[in-house]
Amino acid sequence: MNADTIDIGRRAQLFVKAETTPGTAVYPAATDYVSLVNGEAVLKQPRMFIEDKERRATLSKFPPFAGPYEVGSFSCPVFIKPSGTIAVVPQAACLLRGLFGKQTITPATSVVYSMAAQDTAIETFTIVYTKGYNTYWAFGSMVQKGTFPVEVGNSDTALGQGTFSGQFMRMKKAGTTKINYGSGYTTETAVVVDDATVFQCESKIEFQKADLSWLNNAGAGYLVTGVVAATNTVTFTPAINAAIADNAVVRGFVPTATDSGYLVHGRYGLAQQKVAAVDYVDIAIAKAQIEFDNGRKIIADEKTNTDYYLSLTNGALRSAGITIEQIVESGHMKYFYHANAQTVFGLKIPVGNVATKRYRFEAATVNFAEPEMSGNEELRDNRKGTCYGLTAGDNELTLTFD
Repeated sequence: MNADTIDIGRRAQLFVKAETTPGTAVYPAATDYVSLVNGEAVLKQPRMFIEDKERRATLSKFPPFAGPYEVGSFSCPVFIKPSGTIAVVPQAACLLRGLFGKQTITPATSVVYSMAAQDTAIETFTIVYTKGYNTYWAFGSMVQKGTFPVEVGNSDTALGQGTFSGQFMRMKKAGTTKINYGSGYTTETAVVVDDATVFQCESKIEFQKADLSWLNNAGAGYLVTGVVAATNTVTFTPAINAAIADNAVVRGFVPTATDSGYLVHGRYGLAQQKVAAVDYVDIAIAKAQIEFDNGRKIIADEKTNTDYYLSLTNGALRSAGITIEQIVESGHMKYFYHANAQTVFGLKIPVGNVATKRYRFEAATVNFAEPEMSGNEELRDNRKGTCYGLTAGDNELTLTFD
Protein backbone atom coordinates (compact mmCIF):
# COMPACT_ATOMS: atom_id res chain seq x y z
CA MET A 1 0.00 0.00 0.00
CA ASN A 2 1.39 3.37 -1.06
CA ALA A 3 1.00 6.55 0.96
CA ASP A 4 -0.67 8.32 -1.99
CA THR A 5 -3.45 5.71 -2.12
CA ILE A 6 -4.52 6.01 1.53
CA ASP A 7 -7.72 7.99 1.93
CA ILE A 8 -7.69 11.09 4.15
CA GLY A 9 -11.06 11.75 5.75
CA ARG A 10 -10.23 15.32 6.74
CA ARG A 11 -10.53 16.43 3.11
CA ALA A 12 -14.30 16.83 3.20
CA GLN A 13 -16.70 19.38 1.71
CA LEU A 14 -20.46 19.78 1.34
CA PHE A 15 -22.46 21.70 -1.28
CA VAL A 16 -26.25 22.13 -1.44
CA LYS A 17 -28.15 23.57 -4.41
CA ALA A 18 -31.91 23.94 -4.98
CA GLU A 19 -33.41 21.90 -7.84
CA THR A 20 -35.92 23.19 -10.37
CA THR A 21 -37.55 19.78 -10.84
CA PRO A 22 -37.38 17.26 -7.97
CA GLY A 23 -34.78 14.61 -8.70
CA THR A 24 -33.43 16.28 -11.85
CA ALA A 25 -29.70 16.85 -11.50
CA VAL A 26 -28.29 20.29 -10.81
CA TYR A 27 -24.65 20.93 -10.02
CA PRO A 28 -23.55 23.39 -7.34
CA ALA A 29 -21.37 26.44 -7.74
CA ALA A 30 -18.63 27.61 -5.39
CA THR A 31 -21.12 29.75 -3.45
CA ASP A 32 -23.33 26.72 -2.66
CA TYR A 33 -20.75 25.56 -0.12
CA VAL A 34 -21.93 24.73 3.43
CA SER A 35 -19.48 24.36 6.35
CA LEU A 36 -19.50 20.84 7.81
CA VAL A 37 -18.88 20.15 11.49
CA ASN A 38 -15.88 17.79 11.67
CA GLY A 39 -16.43 16.83 8.04
CA GLU A 40 -18.90 14.12 9.00
CA ALA A 41 -21.83 13.66 6.66
CA VAL A 42 -23.55 10.36 5.90
CA LEU A 43 -25.28 9.60 2.57
CA LYS A 44 -26.39 6.08 1.75
CA GLN A 45 -28.72 4.28 -0.62
CA PRO A 46 -28.45 0.48 -0.64
CA ARG A 47 -29.95 -1.61 -3.40
CA MET A 48 -32.11 -4.51 -2.32
CA PHE A 49 -31.83 -8.03 -3.76
CA ILE A 50 -34.65 -10.57 -3.70
CA GLU A 51 -33.82 -14.16 -2.91
CA ASP A 52 -34.52 -16.66 -5.69
CA LYS A 53 -36.98 -19.09 -4.09
CA GLU A 54 -37.65 -21.25 -7.13
CA ARG A 55 -37.72 -24.94 -6.21
CA ARG A 56 -35.23 -27.01 -8.18
CA ALA A 57 -33.88 -30.56 -7.89
CA THR A 58 -30.78 -29.31 -6.07
CA LEU A 59 -29.70 -28.01 -2.69
CA SER A 60 -27.78 -25.11 -4.28
CA LYS A 61 -28.70 -21.47 -3.92
CA PHE A 62 -29.07 -19.38 -7.06
CA PRO A 63 -28.29 -15.68 -7.53
CA PRO A 64 -30.88 -13.19 -6.25
CA PHE A 65 -32.82 -10.71 -8.39
CA ALA A 66 -31.96 -7.02 -8.28
CA GLY A 67 -34.75 -4.96 -6.74
CA PRO A 68 -35.13 -1.16 -6.64
CA TYR A 69 -32.86 1.06 -4.62
CA GLU A 70 -34.19 1.96 -1.21
CA VAL A 71 -35.08 5.57 -0.56
CA GLY A 72 -31.75 7.26 0.18
CA SER A 73 -31.02 8.86 3.54
CA PHE A 74 -28.64 11.60 4.59
CA SER A 75 -27.47 13.34 7.74
CA CYS A 76 -25.13 16.31 7.86
CA PRO A 77 -24.04 18.42 10.85
CA VAL A 78 -23.27 21.96 9.65
CA PHE A 79 -22.45 25.31 11.17
CA ILE A 80 -25.23 27.92 11.17
CA LYS A 81 -23.38 31.02 9.97
CA PRO A 82 -25.19 34.37 9.73
CA SER A 83 -24.14 36.36 6.69
CA GLY A 84 -22.96 39.51 8.49
CA THR A 85 -25.23 41.64 6.27
CA ILE A 86 -28.78 42.57 7.18
CA ALA A 87 -31.49 40.72 5.20
CA VAL A 88 -28.95 38.46 3.45
CA VAL A 89 -29.51 34.74 3.88
CA PRO A 90 -27.15 32.66 6.05
CA GLN A 91 -24.76 30.12 4.61
CA ALA A 92 -27.02 27.10 5.25
CA ALA A 93 -30.06 28.82 3.72
CA CYS A 94 -31.01 25.91 1.44
CA LEU A 95 -31.11 23.43 4.30
CA LEU A 96 -33.08 25.80 6.54
CA ARG A 97 -35.56 26.58 3.78
CA GLY A 98 -35.94 22.89 3.07
CA LEU A 99 -36.59 22.15 6.74
CA PHE A 100 -39.03 24.94 7.57
CA GLY A 101 -40.57 25.31 4.11
CA LYS A 102 -40.78 29.10 4.04
CA GLN A 103 -38.14 31.84 3.82
CA THR A 104 -39.18 35.49 4.16
CA ILE A 105 -36.67 38.27 3.44
CA THR A 106 -37.70 41.71 4.70
CA PRO A 107 -35.34 44.30 3.20
CA ALA A 108 -33.13 46.09 5.74
CA THR A 109 -34.72 44.03 8.53
CA SER A 110 -34.38 40.24 8.65
CA VAL A 111 -34.48 36.78 7.12
CA VAL A 112 -37.10 34.55 8.77
CA TYR A 113 -37.68 30.81 8.40
CA SER A 114 -41.17 29.66 9.29
CA MET A 115 -43.57 26.75 8.81
CA ALA A 116 -44.97 26.19 5.32
CA ALA A 117 -48.67 25.63 4.75
CA GLN A 118 -49.79 22.08 3.93
CA ASP A 119 -50.26 22.74 0.20
CA THR A 120 -46.85 24.39 -0.27
CA ALA A 121 -44.70 22.63 -2.87
CA ILE A 122 -41.90 20.58 -1.32
CA GLU A 123 -38.51 21.93 -2.34
CA THR A 124 -35.72 19.50 -3.19
CA PHE A 125 -31.98 19.89 -3.48
CA THR A 126 -28.91 18.27 -4.91
CA ILE A 127 -26.44 17.52 -2.13
CA VAL A 128 -22.82 16.97 -3.15
CA TYR A 129 -20.45 15.53 -0.58
CA THR A 130 -16.78 14.82 -1.14
CA LYS A 131 -14.58 13.08 1.40
CA GLY A 132 -11.12 11.78 0.72
CA TYR A 133 -11.00 10.17 -2.72
CA ASN A 134 -14.77 9.82 -3.11
CA THR A 135 -17.57 12.18 -4.18
CA TYR A 136 -21.33 11.62 -3.90
CA TRP A 137 -24.26 13.35 -5.61
CA ALA A 138 -27.67 12.92 -3.92
CA PHE A 139 -30.40 14.10 -6.31
CA GLY A 140 -33.93 14.83 -5.12
CA SER A 141 -32.85 15.46 -1.52
CA MET A 142 -35.58 16.52 0.90
CA VAL A 143 -34.90 17.79 4.44
CA GLN A 144 -37.07 16.13 7.10
CA LYS A 145 -35.51 16.86 10.49
CA GLY A 146 -33.33 19.48 12.12
CA THR A 147 -31.70 19.47 15.57
CA PHE A 148 -30.07 22.63 16.92
CA PRO A 149 -28.05 22.66 20.17
CA VAL A 150 -27.51 25.92 22.05
CA GLU A 151 -24.70 25.66 24.61
CA VAL A 152 -22.71 28.01 26.81
CA GLY A 153 -19.39 26.27 27.53
CA ASN A 154 -16.43 25.15 25.46
CA SER A 155 -17.76 21.92 24.03
CA ASP A 156 -17.68 21.14 20.31
CA THR A 157 -21.38 21.99 20.08
CA ALA A 158 -21.04 25.47 21.64
CA LEU A 159 -20.58 27.06 18.22
CA GLY A 160 -23.90 27.62 16.46
CA GLN A 161 -24.78 24.55 14.43
CA GLY A 162 -27.49 22.14 13.41
CA THR A 163 -27.81 18.59 12.15
CA PHE A 164 -30.09 18.15 9.14
CA SER A 165 -31.36 14.77 8.04
CA GLY A 166 -33.73 13.57 5.37
CA GLN A 167 -34.24 11.44 2.29
CA PHE A 168 -33.22 11.56 -1.35
CA MET A 169 -34.35 9.90 -4.56
CA ARG A 170 -31.14 8.70 -6.17
CA MET A 171 -27.37 8.81 -5.78
CA LYS A 172 -24.40 8.89 -8.14
CA LYS A 173 -20.75 8.43 -7.18
CA ALA A 174 -17.23 9.10 -8.40
CA GLY A 175 -13.97 7.79 -7.00
CA THR A 176 -10.35 8.34 -8.01
CA THR A 177 -8.27 6.48 -10.60
CA LYS A 178 -5.56 7.17 -13.19
CA ILE A 179 -5.26 7.44 -16.97
CA ASN A 180 -4.09 4.18 -18.53
CA TYR A 181 -3.10 5.09 -22.08
CA GLY A 182 0.57 5.24 -23.04
CA SER A 183 0.53 8.39 -25.18
CA GLY A 184 -1.97 10.27 -23.03
CA TYR A 185 -4.70 12.50 -24.49
CA THR A 186 -5.19 15.97 -25.90
CA THR A 187 -8.69 16.54 -27.31
CA GLU A 188 -10.99 13.66 -26.42
CA THR A 189 -14.45 12.84 -25.08
CA ALA A 190 -13.43 9.37 -23.89
CA VAL A 191 -10.44 8.08 -21.91
CA VAL A 192 -9.17 4.71 -20.75
CA VAL A 193 -8.41 4.52 -17.03
CA ASP A 194 -7.15 1.94 -14.55
CA ASP A 195 -10.66 1.27 -13.24
CA ALA A 196 -13.73 2.83 -14.86
CA THR A 197 -16.12 1.31 -12.31
CA VAL A 198 -15.26 4.05 -9.80
CA PHE A 199 -17.39 6.44 -11.91
CA GLN A 200 -21.12 6.57 -12.67
CA CYS A 201 -23.10 8.47 -15.29
CA GLU A 202 -24.23 11.93 -14.09
CA SER A 203 -21.17 12.28 -11.87
CA LYS A 204 -18.63 14.96 -12.74
CA ILE A 205 -14.87 14.52 -13.06
CA GLU A 206 -11.63 16.47 -13.47
CA PHE A 207 -8.12 15.59 -14.71
CA GLN A 208 -4.75 16.43 -13.19
CA LYS A 209 -2.30 18.13 -15.54
CA ALA A 210 1.48 17.78 -15.63
CA ASP A 211 1.92 20.93 -13.51
CA LEU A 212 -0.41 19.34 -10.87
CA SER A 213 -3.19 21.84 -11.56
CA TRP A 214 -6.63 20.53 -12.55
CA LEU A 215 -8.33 20.51 -15.91
CA ASN A 216 -12.00 20.95 -14.97
CA ASN A 217 -13.83 22.67 -17.82
CA ALA A 218 -13.26 26.17 -16.45
CA GLY A 219 -14.62 25.24 -13.03
CA ALA A 220 -17.71 23.35 -14.24
CA GLY A 221 -16.32 19.80 -14.38
CA TYR A 222 -16.82 17.17 -17.08
CA LEU A 223 -20.13 15.30 -17.02
CA VAL A 224 -19.75 11.52 -17.24
CA THR A 225 -22.07 10.15 -19.94
CA GLY A 226 -20.91 6.54 -20.19
CA VAL A 227 -18.87 3.88 -18.38
CA VAL A 228 -17.70 0.65 -20.02
CA ALA A 229 -16.28 -1.64 -17.34
CA ALA A 230 -15.00 -4.24 -19.83
CA THR A 231 -12.61 -1.78 -21.47
CA ASN A 232 -12.26 0.68 -18.54
CA THR A 233 -13.47 3.48 -20.82
CA VAL A 234 -15.13 6.62 -19.50
CA THR A 235 -16.96 8.99 -21.84
CA PHE A 236 -17.79 12.57 -20.89
CA THR A 237 -18.79 15.98 -22.15
CA PRO A 238 -17.44 18.43 -23.22
CA ALA A 239 -14.12 17.38 -24.75
CA ILE A 240 -10.92 18.08 -22.85
CA ASN A 241 -8.85 20.89 -24.33
CA ALA A 242 -5.36 20.33 -22.89
CA ALA A 243 -2.80 17.54 -22.71
CA ILE A 244 -3.39 14.82 -20.14
CA ALA A 245 -0.51 12.41 -19.63
CA ASP A 246 -0.59 8.68 -19.01
CA ASN A 247 -0.94 7.93 -15.28
CA ALA A 248 -2.59 11.31 -14.61
CA VAL A 249 -5.15 11.32 -11.79
CA VAL A 250 -8.87 11.43 -12.62
CA ARG A 251 -11.29 12.13 -9.77
CA GLY A 252 -14.75 13.41 -8.88
CA PHE A 253 -15.16 17.15 -9.36
CA VAL A 254 -16.50 19.72 -6.90
CA PRO A 255 -16.10 23.51 -7.17
CA THR A 256 -13.47 25.40 -5.22
CA ALA A 257 -15.55 26.40 -2.22
CA THR A 258 -16.38 30.02 -1.44
CA ASP A 259 -16.82 30.24 2.32
CA SER A 260 -19.10 32.88 3.84
CA GLY A 261 -20.76 33.90 7.07
CA TYR A 262 -19.65 34.08 10.68
CA LEU A 263 -19.33 31.49 13.42
CA VAL A 264 -21.34 32.38 16.53
CA HIS A 265 -20.92 31.12 20.11
CA GLY A 266 -23.98 29.96 22.03
CA ARG A 267 -23.05 31.88 25.19
CA TYR A 268 -24.04 35.21 23.63
CA GLY A 269 -27.60 36.50 23.88
CA LEU A 270 -30.14 36.13 26.71
CA ALA A 271 -33.00 33.66 26.53
CA GLN A 272 -36.46 35.03 27.28
CA GLN A 273 -39.60 33.39 28.60
CA LYS A 274 -43.22 34.48 28.72
CA VAL A 275 -45.70 32.78 31.04
CA ALA A 276 -49.30 33.00 29.80
CA ALA A 277 -50.09 36.67 29.07
CA VAL A 278 -47.17 38.11 31.08
CA ASP A 279 -44.51 39.97 29.07
CA TYR A 280 -41.23 38.31 28.14
CA VAL A 281 -38.52 38.36 30.82
CA ASP A 282 -34.88 37.25 30.68
CA ILE A 283 -34.11 33.78 32.05
CA ALA A 284 -30.78 32.08 32.68
CA ILE A 285 -30.31 28.76 30.92
CA ALA A 286 -27.32 26.42 30.75
CA LYS A 287 -28.24 24.91 27.40
CA ALA A 288 -31.12 24.26 25.05
CA GLN A 289 -31.97 22.02 22.14
CA ILE A 290 -34.49 22.77 19.42
CA GLU A 291 -35.86 19.91 17.31
CA PHE A 292 -38.16 20.00 14.31
CA ASP A 293 -39.55 17.18 12.16
CA ASN A 294 -41.60 18.45 9.22
CA GLY A 295 -43.21 15.05 8.56
CA ARG A 296 -42.37 14.92 4.85
CA LYS A 297 -41.30 11.74 3.11
CA ILE A 298 -40.64 10.00 -0.18
CA ILE A 299 -43.26 7.34 -0.94
CA ALA A 300 -41.43 4.02 -0.99
CA ASP A 301 -43.92 1.70 -2.69
CA GLU A 302 -45.04 3.51 -5.84
CA LYS A 303 -44.63 1.96 -9.31
CA THR A 304 -42.45 4.44 -11.20
CA ASN A 305 -40.93 2.34 -14.02
CA THR A 306 -37.45 3.14 -12.64
CA ASP A 307 -35.03 1.74 -10.08
CA TYR A 308 -35.89 4.65 -7.75
CA TYR A 309 -38.85 6.11 -5.84
CA LEU A 310 -39.71 9.61 -7.01
CA SER A 311 -42.88 10.92 -5.29
CA LEU A 312 -42.89 13.36 -2.36
CA THR A 313 -45.63 13.91 0.19
CA ASN A 314 -46.41 15.68 3.44
CA GLY A 315 -47.09 13.47 6.43
CA ALA A 316 -50.12 13.71 8.70
CA LEU A 317 -48.42 15.89 11.32
CA ARG A 318 -45.18 17.69 11.99
CA SER A 319 -43.59 18.14 15.41
CA ALA A 320 -41.41 20.75 17.07
CA GLY A 321 -39.93 20.70 20.54
CA ILE A 322 -37.60 22.65 22.81
CA THR A 323 -35.65 21.28 25.76
CA ILE A 324 -33.99 23.73 28.13
CA GLU A 325 -31.65 23.10 31.05
CA GLN A 326 -31.62 25.52 34.02
CA ILE A 327 -29.94 25.66 37.38
CA VAL A 328 -32.59 25.09 40.04
CA GLU A 329 -33.26 28.07 42.30
CA SER A 330 -35.83 28.81 44.98
CA GLY A 331 -39.31 29.01 43.53
CA HIS A 332 -38.52 26.43 40.89
CA MET A 333 -41.38 24.23 42.10
CA LYS A 334 -43.77 26.45 40.13
CA TYR A 335 -42.84 24.57 36.97
CA PHE A 336 -44.54 21.44 38.30
CA TYR A 337 -47.73 23.47 38.66
CA HIS A 338 -47.40 24.91 35.17
CA ALA A 339 -46.84 21.45 33.67
CA ASN A 340 -50.02 20.05 35.21
CA ALA A 341 -52.02 23.19 34.41
CA GLN A 342 -50.79 23.12 30.76
CA THR A 343 -49.68 26.74 31.08
CA VAL A 344 -48.74 28.26 27.76
CA PHE A 345 -45.15 29.51 27.58
CA GLY A 346 -43.47 31.65 24.96
CA LEU A 347 -39.73 31.24 24.40
CA LYS A 348 -37.02 33.17 22.60
CA ILE A 349 -33.60 31.50 22.44
CA PRO A 350 -30.87 33.52 20.71
CA VAL A 351 -27.40 32.57 19.51
CA GLY A 352 -25.20 35.66 19.30
CA ASN A 353 -25.92 39.27 20.25
CA VAL A 354 -24.41 41.33 17.39
CA ALA A 355 -26.76 42.55 14.68
CA THR A 356 -26.32 40.66 11.37
CA LYS A 357 -24.26 38.00 13.19
CA ARG A 358 -26.96 36.38 15.31
CA TYR A 359 -30.05 34.21 15.04
CA ARG A 360 -33.02 33.47 17.30
CA PHE A 361 -35.50 30.64 17.72
CA GLU A 362 -39.00 31.68 18.79
CA ALA A 363 -41.93 29.56 19.89
CA ALA A 364 -45.12 31.31 20.97
CA THR A 365 -47.00 28.32 22.37
CA VAL A 366 -45.01 25.77 24.37
CA ASN A 367 -46.34 23.26 26.89
CA PHE A 368 -43.69 21.78 29.18
CA ALA A 369 -43.69 18.38 30.84
CA GLU A 370 -42.81 18.15 34.54
CA PRO A 371 -39.19 19.10 35.30
CA GLU A 372 -36.57 16.35 35.50
CA MET A 373 -34.04 17.32 38.17
CA SER A 374 -30.53 15.92 38.60
CA GLY A 375 -27.12 16.82 39.99
CA ASN A 376 -24.90 16.15 43.02
CA GLU A 377 -23.90 19.77 43.53
CA GLU A 378 -26.08 22.49 42.04
CA LEU A 379 -29.32 20.94 40.88
CA ARG A 380 -30.13 21.02 37.19
CA ASP A 381 -33.59 20.95 35.69
CA ASN A 382 -34.37 19.65 32.20
CA ARG A 383 -37.71 20.85 30.90
CA LYS A 384 -38.98 19.25 27.72
CA GLY A 385 -41.49 21.31 25.81
CA THR A 386 -43.75 20.70 22.83
CA CYS A 387 -44.46 23.57 20.43
CA TYR A 388 -48.03 24.01 19.21
CA GLY A 389 -49.63 26.11 16.50
CA LEU A 390 -51.91 29.07 17.12
CA THR A 391 -55.31 29.60 15.43
CA ALA A 392 -54.74 28.53 11.80
CA GLY A 393 -51.42 26.85 12.60
CA ASP A 394 -48.14 26.94 10.68
CA ASN A 395 -46.61 29.15 13.37
CA GLU A 396 -45.29 26.88 16.12
CA LEU A 397 -41.61 27.69 15.53
CA THR A 398 -39.64 30.38 13.67
CA LEU A 399 -35.95 31.13 13.16
CA THR A 400 -34.89 34.74 12.61
CA PHE A 401 -31.59 36.18 11.36
CA ASP A 402 -31.33 39.91 12.07
